[in-house]
Amino acid sequence: MRPVAGRDVPKLMLGGYLPLAAFLVVCALLVAFVPSVPPTDTAVGAVGGGGVDAAGPSQGSAGGSGPDGATATTVGGAAASGPMAPPATPGGTVALADTCAGGDRQTREPYSPPCITFEGDNGGATAPGVTADTITVTFREGDLPSVYAVAGQVAEKANIRDTQDDIRRTIEAYADYFNEHFQMYGRRVEIKFFKGQGDQLSEFFGGGAEGANADAIQVAQEIGAFADLSVLTTPYAEALVRQKVVAIPPVHMSQRWYDEHAPYAYGVLVDCSRLASSFVDWTMKRLWGRPAQYAGDPALRGQERRIGLIVPEEPWYQECGNSGTAELEARGGAFAHRINYTLDFQRLSQEAAGMIAQMKDRGVTTVACICDPVLPLFLTTQATQQEYRPEWVVTGSALTDVDLLGQIYDPEQWRHAFGISFLNDIHQGVRSESYRAYRAVRDDEPAFIHDILYYPMLIMFLGVHLAGPELTAQTFQQGLFSYPPTSGETGRWSFSPGDRTATDDAREIYWDPNAVSPFNGEPGRWITTLEGNRYITDWPEGDAVFPITP
Repeated sequence: MRPVAGRDVPKLMLGGYLPLAAFLVVCALLVAFVPSVPPTDTAVGAVGGGGVDAAGPSQGSAGGSGPDGATATTVGGAAASGPMAPPATPGGTVALADTCAGGDRQTREPYSPPCITFEGDNGGATAPGVTADTITVTFREGDLPSVYAVAGQVAEKANIRDTQDDIRRTIEAYADYFNEHFQMYGRRVEIKFFKGQGDQLSEFFGGGAEGANADAIQVAQEIGAFADLSVLTTPYAEALVRQKVVAIPPVHMSQRWYDEHAPYAYGVLVDCSRLASSFVDWTMKRLWGRPAQYAGDPALRGQERRIGLIVPEEPWYQECGNSGTAELEARGGAFAHRINYTLDFQRLSQEAAGMIAQMKDRGVTTVACICDPVLPLFLTTQATQQEYRPEWVVTGSALTDVDLLGQIYDPEQWRHAFGISFLNDIHQGVRSESYRAYRAVRDDEPAFIHDILYYPMLIMFLGVHLAGPELTAQTFQQGLFSYPPTSGETGRWSFSPGDRTATDDAREIYWDPNAVSPFNGEPGRWITTLEGNRYITDWPEGDAVFPITP
């Protein structure tokens, strides 16, 4: 493997695939929920900013500031029907109000739900893990996310020095914050940490089902939990759902997968069905029928784009790849070539050579990858070796749009990369909503990965707040469905029967190899275009313009 100048990450891979796999888990932990724009300085404990959007998919444009000066994207106005109070119990009274810390919102933080008051009887034990006084929620501990056991050098490079105690303390602080500031109907969430049997690294790559199932049984039958907040893998998510435990947050599953696992599965990152639709809309409006002007090869730059697609053979990826292909064809487009590959990390290096040869032979000018984050490393290396220099399009899938990974892809190829991302411009987040929430209840510093810990907990507490006093999996789901579409530091959030993931919209991006990433201080960073506006399936017509030089 050719080293990347000025970086020591690639040499971690020379010892085999385990360090690389661990690195990707690190990236999943670090980047999945990092806020986009750090708010301006505010007083400690003032959690603020943001606004409520109009219902329905629409463009998110750069908006004004919230009460504490936190920049937020807004679409404007409250939902047309207005928020509705959750149902009360026979002995209780629930009402919307305008007397909370955020006025008609519960708090002043960007994603705050409507202000709700409650008096009376909460109904007692309404569901497994729910009593009159407590809501039991679990957090599985193991070798990951304490990544030093596998990839300590990577963690050190990313400046991750969190101990398990740091992570526990941060989670408990957020529980204290939400218990105090959200409407809990006389209950408190109690976090139960436990040592899992499952191999989270194996689960991350689709294995480890037996251990994941054993952990889910422990959560449901021994601990007796209502929800789990440590869901980083699909096997663990599915095992929890089988035990009727709310699972937050599996990532990038299809809309059908979420429907089949309702009302127990939710996520922060967009489902891959919406990802595919947004990618197709962006492709037809911003790329289709235009020359491949950003390719590295001058011979390709003069040709009309011929887009090749690469998709893993895993069922949920295939489902979303197929739906995207059909949608593209229905709109008059077509992929010039499609490759389905086996998600086997021991074979990717060898298979990448054949994939590149196929794309080059089929005259593909533009390679799009709805794929895992490892494959582009091998694809870009092979493309350089085979003297093939196309355009590279990221689709927002599986962390392929992350600064830390872009920095280890072949730089000669990746300087011609652009696309869409459902993540956000990455900052360390020391002035983020999650930081301010932590400091509202503690005077010390949170874990470095505090953003990642915060957003799944926010979803959980939103569901509880909006479910009403009779908390069940069904009322939790209905509570999230009643959440008014709202924009904040990580884009626009909403939930509905066809949308059980928080993030709605995406940004257009290009790779700048010289810009310094604010996340780790290294050169190589994704840059946002279109004045920072975010879109769902309403991308503007017009040529996608990037300052990418030959």
